Amino acid sequence: MAGAVVSVVLGAGLTGCGDADESSGDPAYIVMSGGTHVVKEGSEGNLRYKDPWTVLVTSTDGQPVEGAVINLRVVTTSYTKGVREWDTEKEFWKIEPTAGPCANEDRNLNGTLDSGEDANGNGVLDPRNVATFSGNVETTEESNDSVTVGRITTDERGYADFFVVYGTEFGHWATVSLTAETQTTGTEGSQSRAFGLPVAQEDVEKQDEPPVGEISPFGDGASC
Repeated sequence: MAGAVVSVVLGAGLTGCGDADESSGDPAYIVMSGGTHVVKEGSEGNLRYKDPWTVLVTSTDGQPVEGAVINLRVVTTSYTKGVREWDTEKEFWKIEPTAGPCANEDRNLNGTLDSGEDANGNGVLDPRNVATFSGNVETTEESNDSVTVGRITTDERGYADFFVVYGTEFGHWATVSLTAETQTTGTEGSQSRAFGLPVAQEDVEKQDEPPVGEISPFGDGASC
């Protein structure tokens, strides 16, 4: 079979290419594009957001690759403290940071508080991971409190659909990095995309209804 091309598609927007392992033979590529909408779920639709993603795997001759295993990883890379204020000009609940972006304290992402990692001295690692996966994603034992690792397989069309899921209160207050990797016919490709967790537009456009997360879940202090 021809070498694999891996596409991670979120919607219309920017694209990028990942470099293949130089020792793996024919190159493989992961292409990510931005643009998204979120789906609300939970009691009265205000508990969780589901951010939809899809992964497409094709051969170099354009044929879909069925059964390709995609390794997924999501980690919270930074967080912000602050409050929301009503923007009278643009008419939405904007965030007003008081501190941040604050870097993830777990530098080696092992989920354990190691020496020198507790930068703010509160006795715990901040921010922990606030996002996980849903859909046909199998969460693996490599996951810990700082990173969620999952695995998904492409269907007969070469696609694998999944969601990045997080509590609504974290929308706009946290940035995550999503990585997709695959290895097909001896080639390996990887691409990461960092993005701020989005919110549903209708949740921030009513002045008389402050959204969940009016105060950052990480607090509103003046330092990280």
